[in-house]
Amino acid sequence: MDKYSSTLENVDKELNMEREYRLYDEMMKGKRERLKILEDAYAEVVRRIKERISSMRGTDDYKKFLKNSIVWAMSIIGSRELVITVSKVDEDLAREISTELGLNATINTMDEDILGAIVASADGSIRVDATLDSRLRLMEHQIKTLLANLASSG
Repeated sequence: MDKYSSTLENVDKELNMEREYRLYDEMMKGKRERLKILEDAYAEVVRRIKERISSMRGTDDYKKFLKNSIVWAMSIIGSRELVITVSKVDEDLAREISTELGLNATINTMDEDILGAIVASADGSIRVDATLDSRLRLMEHQIKTLLANLASSG
């Protein structure tokens, strides 16, 4: 009996290790699936936000959004002499907002369709990306945390 007891102990240890590995593997699969669902939900929320803001172009609400983006960037830069870069479709609106705010601003456009503005100091030493994409990236962790909390409570 003593002759086989160490062999039995080794078999028992190997079985326990195999069981623990399978349990760990299943837990990781579950976590990967939850993470994938969270990433998909985040992508859908971001897509809908962009779609909603984009659909607001030409309205007072979009003007408020663009104005708030510029004011937020201006507060970081600390100057009224700015270079504001917007999408071509927002050029006239950016000029109007610049005049309303009493800014000494150069308005540049880009072919890329951005929502919001990229604002720089006149000398280019400070640059603030006040686009919707950038602001959503800044809030990514908060949005994902909110989605995870909603998923676990519902």
